[in-house]
Parts: sequence; C-alpha cells; structure tokens
Amino acid sequence: MVAPGGCQDARRPAARNVSQKLTASPPRVKHDGVERDDSIAWILPFGLLVLAVVAVPLLILSEQGLPRYRALREEYGNLEVENDELRDEVRSLARETEALRNDLATLERIARDELGMVREGEIVFQF
Repeated sequence: MVAPGGCQDARRPAARNVSQKLTASPPRVKHDGVERDDSIAWILPFGLLVLAVVAVPLLILSEQGLPRYRALREEYGNLEVENDELRDEVRSLARETEALRNDLATLERIARDELGMVREGEIVFQF
C-alpha cells in the first residue's frame, strides 16, 4: 500500500509483477535438514521409470531372457520324462537282480539263454 506522499508502507513488501511470479525460481524446500530445489526432485524417479521401461523389455526379449527361460523350461520337462524312464529301468534292474540272487530258475534261464550252458547229459539241438 502506498502511503500519502508516494512512499510504500514499510510494513508490506512491494507487490511482485505477474511476470516475476512466473519466472521466479521455485521455492527451496528443506527435507531432512537438506535444502534442495523442488524442480529437480522428480528427475531421479522419472529417470528410473524411463530406465525400467526401456531395460525390462530388452532384458526379457534378449537371448538370455524369455526365450532362454522357455528353452530351459522345455529342457526341464524333457529331463523329468527321462528321469522317470530311468527310475523305471532302475526298478526293473533291481527286480532282476533280486531274482538272480534268490530264484534258481531265473539263474538257470539266464545261464542257458545268454551263456549257452547245458546240464550234464543234455543234448542240444541247433537249427
């Protein structure tokens, strides 16, 4: 407010021009005792967002990303099937081993079929 005689009132600061308000620097804010400018406070989160938006698709679609994951998942499935087949084979061989240890008829059959053995007094006819 202007006092009589053209002087400004000492109790009130001079009014700022509208253009000064628009071009004035943003207020400085104290956060955890550190004074910083609010206009740059958004740069780090925005930069991380841009980095994530660019990096995540590149990493997922790269050779070591999603295609590698799918190939490994398929290989894992194949290995599970192979392991099941090998477990069945191990069980079969364990049964055969047990039969060879305890069953004389099985032992005789293997000796005749695979080793060509015969009992004394038997005659073998080959065709």
